[in-house]
Amino acid sequence: MRDCEQMNLRMKQVIARHYQRVLIGILVSVFALIADAAWAETVAEHFDRQMKAFAASCAKKKPRPGDVTCDRLKLKPADPLATEEGRFAHSIQIPNPVPEDSGYKPGMTSEEYFNHLCKTEAGEFIFKTVENVEGLYMMRPRKHATDFELEDLYALEDPYGYVDGEATGAEFLFVDPKRYKFFEMSTETNRKLRWGQKSLHPSYFFKSDADTKYERYFGYNARDINTMIKEHTD
Repeated sequence: MRDCEQMNLRMKQVIARHYQRVLIGILVSVFALIADAAWAETVAEHFDRQMKAFAASCAKKKPRPGDVTCDRLKLKPADPLATEEGRFAHSIQIPNPVPEDSGYKPGMTSEEYFNHLCKTEAGEFIFKTVENVEGLYMMRPRKHATDFELEDLYALEDPYGYVDGEATGAEFLFVDPKRYKFFEMSTETNRKLRWGQKSLHPSYFFKSDADTKYERYFGYNARDINTMIKEHTD
């Protein structure tokens, strides 16, 4: 009798372990399917899904004074054609025009599509070379990007080319005894300066005439920040 009881107990343990393995197998399969579905999302789909969930969360919250968490919802996609300079830049025709069909095929991995674009569309195109260039005019200067803009998929036209130093002190990248003598840009940028008033030449803080549209930078010796001089010009 005792042997029968022990036999029944062992059988129950074996059956329990069997069903435990089956249950674990089912759970692993379910998790794998969920993971595959998540990985199947494109970057844009994932971003849009997260932003919808974030917007729903912000709609439920009562805003507190000074809380800017939900301000990222106010961002709009960058419009590269909003300015005359932008329209000019995008009107330039490269020697081998990009085909209307990008070559993307459903099911392509990110790496496959990237490699396809590298083979079919990438390149360096030189339209004209000029000798003895003393200075340059930046038609489309970068603006300082906020954390929200850097985290957004559409807020910046060229997020991967963004460099904060270029947005806040481009003249120091280009004016140099071994580079260019002067650098010019529009006065309408209203940019955030990289250095404070004590570090910069007093000319940085001179007010311009209402009809002056451009500013020129020159004189930098590549060592002392306060040697860079700014002047307003037409």
